[in-house]
Amino acid sequence: MDVVISSSETRSLSLAALYICQSLLLELEETGRIDHDGVQGLLKDAANALRQSSAVAAKSQWMEAGRIVDAMRLRHDRLSVLDKPG
Repeated sequence: MDVVISSSETRSLSLAALYICQSLLLELEETGRIDHDGVQGLLKDAANALRQSSAVAAKSQWMEAGRIVDAMRLRHDRLSVLDKPG
């Protein structure tokens, strides 16, 4: 039996996966298993991979996903500046 997933369910699954990944990265950083630059590098690599996939597949969803990951990276960078003492 095949499971059919609607486009709205696909969006919901994608959003859930995005938030889970973001939470994992933040937890890894908070526990000292990865540093700020490591999180930035992972997010930059993910955004670049999505952009490269969009060039091959010519799909706007891949580009949009890359922009979302870039926005996460920029937000993470800004938040770390705000968290620094001084």
